[in-house]
Amino acid sequence: LGLSGQIRFQPFVDFQADPGYFARFDCFIHPSTYTEDASRKSETFGVAVLEAIAAGLPVISSDAGGLPEVVGENTPHSRVVPHGDSAALCQALVEFYRGGAAFSNNEAYARKRLALFSAERQIRTLSQLMHKITGTRVRTALFSSATSQGAGYAAYRLHRGLQRSATVSSDIFTTTLLHAKEPGVHRIPHPSGDGNRWRTLQLPAKPGHTIFTLSQPTLRSEDLLAMVADHDVINLHWHARFLSIENIATLTRQDRPVVMTIRDMYPLTGGCHFFHGCDGWQSDCAGCPQITSAYTDYPARVLAAKKAHYDLSNLTIVTISNHTRGIIQKSPLLRDCRLETIPNSIETDVFRPYDKAAVRAELGLPADRPIIGYVPSYSSEVKGYREIMEAFEGLPDLAPGLDPFVMLVGGETPASKEIRFDKKTLGYIDDNHKLARAYCAADVVVVPSLEETFSNTAAEAISCGVPVVGFKTGAIPDLAVDGHTGYTFQVGDSQGLARGIAQVLTGPDLSPNCRPHAEGMLTFMTQARRYEDLLHELAATNLRRGAISTPRIFNMFEEPSLDLVNIAIEQRVKSG
Repeated sequence: LGLSGQIRFQPFVDFQADPGYFARFDCFIHPSTYTEDASRKSETFGVAVLEAIAAGLPVISSDAGGLPEVVGENTPHSRVVPHGDSAALCQALVEFYRGGAAFSNNEAYARKRLALFSAERQIRTLSQLMHKITGTRVRTALFSSATSQGAGYAAYRLHRGLQRSATVSSDIFTTTLLHAKEPGVHRIPHPSGDGNRWRTLQLPAKPGHTIFTLSQPTLRSEDLLAMVADHDVINLHWHARFLSIENIATLTRQDRPVVMTIRDMYPLTGGCHFFHGCDGWQSDCAGCPQITSAYTDYPARVLAAKKAHYDLSNLTIVTISNHTRGIIQKSPLLRDCRLETIPNSIETDVFRPYDKAAVRAELGLPADRPIIGYVPSYSSEVKGYREIMEAFEGLPDLAPGLDPFVMLVGGETPASKEIRFDKKTLGYIDDNHKLARAYCAADVVVVPSLEETFSNTAAEAISCGVPVVGFKTGAIPDLAVDGHTGYTFQVGDSQGLARGIAQVLTGPDLSPNCRPHAEGMLTFMTQARRYEDLLHELAATNLRRGAISTPRIFNMFEEPSLDLVNIAIEQRVKSG
């Protein structure tokens, strides 16, 4: 960098006398390494790094000792580089100054890092550690409407991770037959014996609308309590069309902690699974624009019942992305609950890099052209197919002569014919090994979703070593770190999407950064250990708190019940 003549050494800083010392600087670098003797001594923590973060500085740190735990994952405001690697240190500093984002407001990042080392957090950590040391095994009951597709499969992945734990046992309860023969998977039949009746009152979303679920009291809460009688902690995942609000209220008012992992927005609304631009969830969900005029207040009654009957003091919320965490903090229903963020896991041993030339030859794709990967979904406008079409339209102006090829993973649809670039549709791929190889054929994967809580597609692509471009929703910004593993843009910015694609295809190669980022964030055991810690801590806290003196059982709430009966009658009449 040519800075050797501009170094000034200051042997000691009295921070008590000069508390604003860090504020004089633009960036903080901590290049610690290990001693060369047999003891291999290094930093045990790194207080100076935490103080620099608190002062608003972007930080670059080596991976020696405890420093990576203080800095966390790479973000626009932080980088962790290999110890003793001056070239990597130099490159990180150059990226900071060229990108500019490092010097923006770091408040969200700083709050997150400081919260990890608060006194309250230390007490919690000590509680869960003592619970583990005593040899107590936490018996956990997971609930998920399904174990397939995005949210359902994510819950099943967690179950598999917890199954490998020495200190936690896991049972997952679901309505579907898939995986029913796997260890710890329990299929719950509909009380009528007809599995199709789990969706009796559910209708497909109308064009331009989002998914809406009517809360059907199907399972008797007494039967539900019998299922979890031998469990210490309950963990709810995607539970729509399975557990009613009465069931959940009952669970929160028993003598065991409840954890709710947010898979979509249904837990904090009166029935919608995504917002689609509506902000009614931030007040009372009255006058729902999705419901016919006779029942526009039904969602408000559902939300009121949740507020009235859930014991929110016994409910811990887990979000799977920082974006969703921000949404929960705005929710009048859930913002006062304890809040944790634990990303999903994926099979990083399956979703791994493969030889690009070999998989392109295998799939019949061009060997010498830049390939854009896209997993299209046209079932809902929130998946962003209009935005990606606009991005494709604008790409030639941003990168003349690029000549990209589009690889579509999914079925042929009328909308896919709108893509004017050369393209090939691979069809639906239900085998993860084949899907991983398909990702590896691409130079960039585009995820144009307008609303997400996570994004398995982005996670799988990053784990395969492929940069991702998408919008700032769900975990996409956590996965596609700007200028490091991809690029993200404000939701709906289709021209930004086009710029990101062009930057990946014509700029510095980001692929080498992707796999290490995934390995630090997305493995089964990374997720399982964080859940282990949370479950042990909650179980230990519950033992100290003692049993609830007056548990409550609910089967039908007065607030939404009349509307629900009328809707059922109306649908029965319409169906003949």
